[in-house]
Amino acid sequence: KVYGKKGEKIVQMNIQAVNNTLAALNEIAYPDTWKTAAADTATTAEEPDFVKNIIRPILAQQGDALPVSAFSPDGVFPVDTAKYEKRGVAINVPEWIMENCIQCNQCSFVCPHPPGPRYGG
Repeated sequence: KVYGKKGEKIVQMNIQAVNNTLAALNEIAYPDTWKTAAADTATTAEEPDFVKNIIRPILAQQGDALPVSAFSPDGVFPVDTAKYEKRGVAINVPEWIMENCIQCNQCSFVCPHPPGPRYGG
């Protein structure tokens, strides 16, 4: 639909790209220990309490278990804590659903992903 306006050659190139990708896929056997790798992050005694008690649980996908009282009332994180984080690809990527959108822009406050045509923004 999107590329059809650009001509049949472009459509065929996209189809060929998908076919080439499918033909080149290889299964990779990962060890079972990788399932809990995020929870097994290295820690040091020099980490601030905020990193130990807030950032580490959040990075281990346990942030929902933290009580609201654990956070600062103004929602501010201390400076210089990013050096303790190991960031990677997002586990959950939001999907913009045009039919549900009322253009309130509240999603931009909580979404870590940049706007773009994929998300409608």
